[in-house]
Amino acid sequence: MFSKFKEFLFLMLIAVMAVAGEPESTIETESVSNLLNEIDVLYHSAGIDGALLISSLDGDVEYSHNADQVTSANIPASTFKIPNTLIALEEEVVKDQFEIIKWDGVNRTYAPWNSDQTLATAFARSCVWCYQHFAAKIGNGKYQHYLDEFGYGNKKTGS
Repeated sequence: MFSKFKEFLFLMLIAVMAVAGEPESTIETESVSNLLNEIDVLYHSAGIDGALLISSLDGDVEYSHNADQVTSANIPASTFKIPNTLIALEEEVVKDQFEIIKWDGVNRTYAPWNSDQTLATAFARSCVWCYQHFAAKIGNGKYQHYLDEFGYGNKKTGS
C-alpha cells in the first residue's frame, strides 16, 4: 500500500505542477475538468478519502477536489507533526534528527513507542509521548506564537 501512496503523491505533484505556473486564461476549462477527474481517479485508486485545494497565490483562482471536505473542520492528526517538529528544532528542545530522546518508561499499547527515540523515529512512528515531551518543554505561550505565525488551522493549541 505504501508504494501506491508514493505513486499517488508523485502523480498529484505532477498534476499540481501542470497548472501551478499557468495563468488562468491559458488553462482551458476542459483540461481543468479532465485534471480534476484524474485527481478523483487517483484518490480512489489509492484508496484515499480526502480533499485537495489548489489556489493561486492571490487566492483569485481555486480548483478543488471534494470541495465540501475542504471547507469542513478536521483535527490536524499527523499533519501537526510537521509544525511540531519545526517548533521543537527552532526552540532547540532537540538539536537534530539523531539526538536520543530517552523513553519515559511508560508502556504503551503501540510497541514501537516503548523505547528511546530520535526525532526521525518519533516522526516516522507518530510517537505521541515524544511530542508531548517537546510541548511540555516549549510551553503553551510559545506554541501559540508559532501557530499564529504559521497561520496553522484554527490557531488553537487545545489547552
